[in-house]
Amino acid sequence: MIAHETATTEKISQETKLANGVFNNSQARDIVKNLIDCQINFYKLENLKSWEACHSEENTHWMKKIDELTKKKEEFNNLIDKANKEGLEINIESILEIKLSEK
Repeated sequence: MIAHETATTEKISQETKLANGVFNNSQARDIVKNLIDCQINFYKLENLKSWEACHSEENTHWMKKIDELTKKKEEFNNLIDKANKEGLEINIESILEIKLSEK
């Protein structure tokens, strides 16, 4: 993993590569599943917290994000299937970047 920090008068940012390289079919599926499922679970918890706070229906904001990520995971899996069928290599690059700036 590579991490570096950039500082300016306005903002500070840091990033790291979570996944970077060529992966086989199984590895690529695991990476996609784990990265996206982690985010989906975060949104599910936020939805539950929102529901507990006001006991109303599910928060459509969080549910929309969950639906979008579920569709994106399916698209990635279809792309992995295509690579496998056509004998192509799968190169994944996933970067986490956090930026700090004044409010």
